[in-house]
Amino acid sequence: MIDTLAKAADAMEGTLFGEDHNFNGISIDTRTIDIGELFFALKGLNFDGHEFIEDAHLNGAIASVVSNELRDKTIKIQVDDTRLALGKFGAAWRRTYDPCVVGITGSNGKTTLKELVAACLSKKAPTLSTYKNYNNEIGIPLMLTQIKKEHEYAVFEMGANHSGEIAYLSSLVNPDIVVITNAAAAHLEGFGSVKGVAHAKGEILETEYRPSCAILNADDDYYKYWISLVEDIETLSFGLTNKADIFASNIKLNSTFTTFTLNFSNTCIDISLPLAGLHNVQNACAAAAVSVALDLNVKHIKSALENIQPVAGRLQPLMGINNSKIYNDTYNANPSSTIAAAKFLSSLDGDSWFVLGDMKELGQSKKKFHYEVGALLQSNGIKRLFGFGDLTKESVNAFGDGAKWYSDLSELINDLKEADNKTNILVKGSRSMRMELIVEALKFSETDKGEI
Repeated sequence: MIDTLAKAADAMEGTLFGEDHNFNGISIDTRTIDIGELFFALKGLNFDGHEFIEDAHLNGAIASVVSNELRDKTIKIQVDDTRLALGKFGAAWRRTYDPCVVGITGSNGKTTLKELVAACLSKKAPTLSTYKNYNNEIGIPLMLTQIKKEHEYAVFEMGANHSGEIAYLSSLVNPDIVVITNAAAAHLEGFGSVKGVAHAKGEILETEYRPSCAILNADDDYYKYWISLVEDIETLSFGLTNKADIFASNIKLNSTFTTFTLNFSNTCIDISLPLAGLHNVQNACAAAAVSVALDLNVKHIKSALENIQPVAGRLQPLMGINNSKIYNDTYNANPSSTIAAAKFLSSLDGDSWFVLGDMKELGQSKKKFHYEVGALLQSNGIKRLFGFGDLTKESVNAFGDGAKWYSDLSELINDLKEADNKTNILVKGSRSMRMELIVEALKFSETDKGEI
């Protein structure tokens, strides 16, 4: 157990200056630090944690991890790079405790899948899963330090926006079971192309610490590429056709839930999944694949899938103004997830209104992608398109009649208030567009925060 400053310094390959002490945990934020914690002075583009070391100690920090030479009298651990030191600390902590770890990556569906997998595994034994969006080079080490002796399982979501990032995160997490949800046009400014995305997601399969099982999407165009990387380990596939090892059949979509038959190993289970959308059926199949790999009881799988709660901002159904129905899909957006959302919306009874914010990080083809999405929204039967953000001008132009572009959020919200009880409104866009403000404005009332 890493419970002293000296042990922490060894884990980070740093040098301790000052007396050795026990510490109670780690922190990167002086505003929330607890007494006795070790403060990491991280550096970013617009901040430097070294400027807050005094605040950290005033608020109870026992010591600081620093890369700058400081001549004060506080206890510190000197390292070359505090961000890399945080990663080394997290990796060392993961080696101290050795639960079975599931690592999840992919362009879409990671967070929902993480929740589904954690729900399944927690039916069998204590399970840790990634908190909120702690899925990057800072969040993952912080989550690793949350592993405790009682955890038999841990589920980690791993995101990336450039090549090499998944390889680095995987080297920290050392997952026993890995899952790739898909490869799609996302973060292309860092990856260059969908092929670049697929290769980056495949990094989870190529780490020095080899997983015991890889769970892959049989419906994805890059499935065969990923299979070529794991010829030496067990694989399970999931999908929506019987070419996969674990697949769904008899799928029936509803506005707030989906029913289907889950098929695997000569077993068929009827599932009523309280999540909307075909893509969530695929997520459920992936979660079932993890469960099968870990020999979970069929009853546990069924119970977990049927009692999952919708994740906020991921096709979350809500009651809207004038008895309309709102689908909050504002967490993020890329072309493939947007089209998946549109297919769901067009399957519902009533008028389908799609509110689209800019999809960010699509590289040089960003206008092309937005134009194509607009055309696909129109061809998928969406009745009205509301565009917000400069890039959605392309989508509105491609959609044609029934589409309108807005530069003013208030005007957009005012027009959306024309909705009635036959209107289904889906709101989607990249995080930086803050599309959740539209959802908040259209909810049934400030006091009604419930779901449909």
